[in-house]
Amino acid sequence: MKVGAIAYCCGPMGPLLCFVTSRRHKNALTLPKGIVRPGEKLTSASLRELFEEAGVKGKIRRKLRPMLFTSKDHQIDDVLYFFVEIKSVSKVWPESGLRKRLFLSIEDAVLRKTSAGTKKILLSLTKSESLDKLIKRRPGKKFSLIAGNIKEFKEFVA
Repeated sequence: MKVGAIAYCCGPMGPLLCFVTSRRHKNALTLPKGIVRPGEKLTSASLRELFEEAGVKGKIRRKLRPMLFTSKDHQIDDVLYFFVEIKSVSKVWPESGLRKRLFLSIEDAVLRKTSAGTKKILLSLTKSESLDKLIKRRPGKKFSLIAGNIKEFKEFVA
């Protein structure tokens, strides 16, 4: 089974999601995800993958209501995505030499090249407004955790 993270923070213009460049699809963005190790809890695996692929640490929200991505293509694994409120961002992380990390609004991300699964999740989030509801209910700290000044902010937001 695979798990992933829909990691978010409150940016100056609204919610931002954390994306990473795909290793499989050149120049495409995806949400951090990976395989659950034997004996590992689903939530722990989601947080581990988020840090390994994006260098982001956070707290899982809506633990009992994750999003499930399924595909009709039997070669594509189902992924259970947990919502994660971003608490900190590292400058260096295990896959920092392999992937780029971006923080984008849902609207900006929909316009970019993404994997088919990521596109499906983004469209679902825009229709259901579940991310806005989640953030309004449990607001995170402002973007200052990620960027100390406007110059750093511009480096993180593409």
